[in-house]
Amino acid sequence: KSIEMEHNSGSRFRALRIEPGQDLKETLIDFCNDNGLHSAFVATCVGSLTDLHLRLAGGAETLRLHQKFEITSLVGTLCPDGAHLHMCVSDEAGAMRGGHVMEGNLVFTTAEIVVGVIDSDLRFTREFDARTGFPELVVVRENKDSGAKNVVESKPSAEAGGKSRTELEKIGL
Repeated sequence: KSIEMEHNSGSRFRALRIEPGQDLKETLIDFCNDNGLHSAFVATCVGSLTDLHLRLAGGAETLRLHQKFEITSLVGTLCPDGAHLHMCVSDEAGAMRGGHVMEGNLVFTTAEIVVGVIDSDLRFTREFDARTGFPELVVVRENKDSGAKNVVESKPSAEAGGKSRTELEKIGL
């Protein structure tokens, strides 16, 4: 279930509760796809986990733990192509752990999340970036009248001398 709230910034917000045993990342992606949210972000989250799965800073190593954790922070972007989420959790001793959210973070009692959606003509997508080895965010503004798409922000490309699409558009290329 979700409730939509309008805000004078042009953003909309939806609140949801992820229930015990559900996967945090998969449920958030499904929620966005089921509700047609193309340019979403996590505004806030409180909750708990029984299983933790994070990719640690620097790349390939992941951390998997089976114990109770409190979610102290969850941030990131969501789109139909996937999610880029980072999370911090604390254990029963208050020790903190954090990293990139992977599949396999199972909710213990609840995860109460507010998802923000940026104005409706922006679309988030993800494109593979050979420099990072990951699908990275591309922001596109769609003209509702013509259907034309303009890249608002993108990654720099090697073919463009390291300049982003936005930088090239600003200098007329």
